Amino acid sequence: MANVDFDDLLKEIAKALHKDSDIDDLGKALGFGQGEIGRKIAQNDKQGGNYMGTLDLLRMWRKGQTRSTEKAALRSALLEAGFDNLADQYLSTPVPGDDEPMPSEIMKLREQLKRRYRKKFGQIKTSPVDSQSRTWLQHIYVSLVLMLGFEGEKEEPIDYDGLFKFIKTDTSKGFVTRLAFIGEAGVGKSTLFAKIALDWAED
Repeated sequence: MANVDFDDLLKEIAKALHKDSDIDDLGKALGFGQGEIGRKIAQNDKQGGNYMGTLDLLRMWRKGQTRSTEKAALRSALLEAGFDNLADQYLSTPVPGDDEPMPSEIMKLREQLKRRYRKKFGQIKTSPVDSQSRTWLQHIYVSLVLMLGFEGEKEEPIDYDGLFKFIKTDTSKGFVTRLAFIGEAGVGKSTLFAKIALDWAED
Protein backbone atom coordinates (compact mmCIF):
# COMPACT_ATOMS: atom_id res chain seq x y z
CA MET A 1 0.00 0.00 0.00
CA ALA A 2 2.92 2.35 -0.68
CA ASN A 3 2.17 5.92 -1.82
CA VAL A 4 -1.49 5.66 -0.81
CA ASP A 5 -3.01 8.76 0.78
CA PHE A 6 -3.80 8.07 4.43
CA ASP A 7 -7.40 9.25 4.08
CA ASP A 8 -7.89 6.82 1.18
CA LEU A 9 -6.50 4.11 3.43
CA LEU A 10 -9.05 5.04 6.11
CA LYS A 11 -11.80 4.69 3.51
CA GLU A 12 -10.66 1.19 2.58
CA ILE A 13 -10.59 0.13 6.22
CA ALA A 14 -14.03 1.66 6.83
CA LYS A 15 -15.44 -0.21 3.83
CA ALA A 16 -14.03 -3.49 5.14
CA LEU A 17 -15.90 -3.24 8.46
CA HIS A 18 -19.44 -4.41 7.77
CA LYS A 19 -20.68 -5.65 11.15
CA ASP A 20 -21.77 -3.33 13.93
CA SER A 21 -19.74 -5.46 16.34
CA ASP A 22 -16.60 -4.90 14.23
CA ILE A 23 -17.12 -1.14 14.29
CA ASP A 24 -17.71 -1.32 18.03
CA ASP A 25 -14.47 -3.25 18.59
CA LEU A 26 -12.40 -0.85 16.50
CA GLY A 27 -14.03 2.21 18.06
CA LYS A 28 -13.10 1.01 21.54
CA ALA A 29 -9.53 0.29 20.41
CA LEU A 30 -9.35 3.84 19.03
CA GLY A 31 -10.39 5.20 22.42
CA PHE A 32 -14.01 6.18 21.74
CA GLY A 33 -16.87 5.73 24.19
CA GLN A 34 -19.97 3.68 23.52
CA GLY A 35 -22.10 6.76 22.84
CA GLU A 36 -19.94 8.07 20.00
CA ILE A 37 -19.55 4.61 18.51
CA GLY A 38 -23.32 4.08 18.62
CA ARG A 39 -23.94 7.38 16.83
CA LYS A 40 -21.61 6.43 13.99
CA ILE A 41 -23.21 3.00 13.64
CA ALA A 42 -26.61 4.72 13.48
CA GLN A 43 -25.22 7.06 10.81
CA ASN A 44 -24.27 4.04 8.72
CA ASP A 45 -27.79 2.64 9.08
CA LYS A 46 -29.45 5.94 8.13
CA GLN A 47 -27.39 6.14 4.96
CA GLY A 48 -28.40 2.73 3.72
CA GLY A 49 -25.80 0.69 5.51
CA ASN A 50 -22.78 2.41 3.98
CA TYR A 51 -19.45 3.14 5.66
CA MET A 52 -19.54 6.94 6.12
CA GLY A 53 -20.21 6.75 9.85
CA THR A 54 -17.24 4.45 10.30
CA LEU A 55 -15.10 6.74 8.15
CA ASP A 56 -16.16 9.75 10.23
CA LEU A 57 -15.08 7.87 13.35
CA LEU A 58 -11.66 7.17 11.85
CA ARG A 59 -11.29 10.79 10.73
CA MET A 60 -12.22 12.04 14.20
CA TRP A 61 -9.56 9.75 15.65
CA ARG A 62 -7.00 11.02 13.14
CA LYS A 63 -7.42 14.61 14.32
CA GLY A 64 -5.85 13.60 17.62
CA GLN A 65 -2.84 11.97 15.96
CA THR A 66 0.43 13.21 14.55
CA ARG A 67 1.41 12.49 10.96
CA SER A 68 4.60 10.77 12.06
CA THR A 69 2.86 8.20 14.28
CA GLU A 70 -0.67 7.84 12.87
CA LYS A 71 0.07 4.74 10.78
CA ALA A 72 1.72 2.90 13.66
CA ALA A 73 -1.07 3.98 16.02
CA LEU A 74 -3.79 2.77 13.64
CA ARG A 75 -2.01 -0.53 13.12
CA SER A 76 -1.83 -1.01 16.90
CA ALA A 77 -5.56 -0.27 17.21
CA LEU A 78 -6.44 -2.73 14.44
CA LEU A 79 -4.36 -5.43 16.10
CA GLU A 80 -5.93 -4.73 19.48
CA ALA A 81 -9.41 -4.99 17.94
CA GLY A 82 -8.51 -8.33 16.36
CA PHE A 83 -8.26 -7.16 12.75
CA ASP A 84 -4.82 -8.60 12.04
CA ASN A 85 -5.73 -9.13 8.39
CA LEU A 86 -6.50 -5.43 7.86
CA ALA A 87 -3.37 -4.37 9.74
CA ASP A 88 -1.23 -6.61 7.55
CA GLN A 89 -3.01 -5.67 4.33
CA TYR A 90 -2.97 -1.89 4.72
CA LEU A 91 -0.32 -1.13 7.34
CA SER A 92 2.26 -3.87 7.10
CA THR A 93 5.74 -3.09 8.36
CA PRO A 94 8.59 -4.73 6.46
CA VAL A 95 11.07 -6.70 8.51
CA PRO A 96 14.53 -5.24 7.91
CA GLY A 97 17.06 -7.80 6.71
CA ASP A 98 20.65 -8.30 7.72
CA ASP A 99 23.60 -8.99 5.44
CA GLU A 100 22.32 -12.53 5.06
CA PRO A 101 18.67 -13.51 4.67
CA MET A 102 17.08 -14.35 7.99
CA PRO A 103 15.53 -17.84 8.14
CA SER A 104 11.80 -17.66 7.50
CA GLU A 105 10.88 -19.19 10.86
CA ILE A 106 12.95 -16.62 12.72
CA MET A 107 11.43 -13.82 10.65
CA LYS A 108 7.98 -15.13 11.51
CA LEU A 109 8.76 -15.25 15.23
CA ARG A 110 10.29 -11.79 15.06
CA GLU A 111 7.17 -10.34 13.47
CA GLN A 112 4.96 -12.11 16.01
CA LEU A 113 7.01 -10.57 18.82
CA LYS A 114 6.73 -7.13 17.24
CA ARG A 115 2.98 -7.51 16.93
CA ARG A 116 2.77 -8.57 20.57
CA TYR A 117 4.78 -5.53 21.67
CA ARG A 118 2.66 -3.16 19.57
CA LYS A 119 -0.50 -4.57 21.10
CA LYS A 120 0.83 -4.65 24.66
CA PHE A 121 2.67 -1.33 24.76
CA GLY A 122 0.88 0.77 22.11
CA GLN A 123 -1.55 1.94 24.78
CA ILE A 124 -0.83 2.07 28.49
CA LYS A 125 -2.92 2.65 31.60
CA THR A 126 -2.79 6.17 32.98
CA SER A 127 -4.45 5.33 36.29
CA PRO A 128 -3.66 2.36 38.55
CA VAL A 129 -7.27 2.25 39.76
CA ASP A 130 -9.10 2.64 36.43
CA SER A 131 -8.54 -0.21 33.96
CA GLN A 132 -10.25 1.80 31.19
CA SER A 133 -7.89 4.77 31.46
CA ARG A 134 -5.66 4.06 28.48
CA THR A 135 -3.81 6.36 26.11
CA TRP A 136 -1.17 6.09 23.38
CA LEU A 137 2.31 5.76 24.85
CA GLN A 138 3.98 7.58 21.96
CA HIS A 139 1.75 10.62 22.57
CA ILE A 140 2.53 11.08 26.25
CA TYR A 141 6.04 9.76 26.68
CA VAL A 142 8.44 12.28 28.21
CA SER A 143 12.14 11.48 28.06
CA LEU A 144 13.78 10.73 31.37
CA VAL A 145 16.94 12.40 32.59
CA LEU A 146 19.35 9.47 32.43
CA MET A 147 22.71 9.42 34.18
CA LEU A 148 25.22 6.93 32.83
CA GLY A 149 28.35 5.67 34.52
CA PHE A 150 30.42 2.61 35.24
CA GLU A 151 30.57 1.33 38.80
CA GLY A 152 32.85 3.56 40.82
CA GLU A 153 33.14 6.20 38.11
CA LYS A 154 31.57 9.63 37.70
CA GLU A 155 28.13 9.64 36.08
CA GLU A 156 27.34 11.73 33.02
CA PRO A 157 23.96 12.66 31.51
CA ILE A 158 22.84 10.74 28.42
CA ASP A 159 19.68 11.05 26.33
CA TYR A 160 17.45 8.30 24.96
CA ASP A 161 19.16 8.03 21.56
CA GLY A 162 22.59 8.27 23.14
CA LEU A 163 21.80 5.23 25.24
CA PHE A 164 21.66 2.99 22.17
CA LYS A 165 24.76 4.53 20.65
CA PHE A 166 26.59 3.79 23.89
CA ILE A 167 25.59 0.13 23.79
CA LYS A 168 27.29 -0.19 20.39
CA THR A 169 30.47 1.54 21.57
CA ASP A 170 33.67 -0.36 22.32
CA THR A 171 34.67 1.13 25.68
CA SER A 172 37.90 0.72 27.62
CA LYS A 173 36.24 -2.22 29.36
CA GLY A 174 34.91 -3.80 26.17
CA PHE A 175 31.42 -3.75 24.67
CA VAL A 176 28.59 -3.22 27.12
CA THR A 177 26.49 -6.37 27.55
CA ARG A 178 24.38 -5.36 30.56
CA LEU A 179 22.83 -2.15 31.83
CA ALA A 180 21.21 -1.66 35.23
CA PHE A 181 18.49 1.00 35.49
CA ILE A 182 18.27 2.36 39.01
CA GLY A 183 15.67 4.84 40.22
CA GLU A 184 12.95 5.54 42.74
CA ALA A 185 9.60 3.81 42.38
CA GLY A 186 7.33 5.61 39.93
CA VAL A 187 9.99 7.61 38.08
CA GLY A 188 9.29 5.79 34.81
CA LYS A 189 11.60 2.79 34.53
CA SER A 190 8.87 0.40 33.35
CA THR A 191 7.52 3.02 30.95
CA LEU A 192 11.02 3.48 29.54
CA PHE A 193 11.28 -0.26 28.87
CA ALA A 194 7.85 -0.20 27.21
CA LYS A 195 9.03 2.70 25.03
CA ILE A 196 12.16 0.79 24.01
CA ALA A 197 10.13 -2.30 23.10
CA LEU A 198 7.53 -0.28 21.18
CA ASP A 199 10.14 1.69 19.22
CA TRP A 200 11.76 -1.57 18.14
CA ALA A 201 8.39 -3.07 17.20
CA GLU A 202 7.44 -0.03 15.10
CA ASP A 203 10.81 0.23 13.35
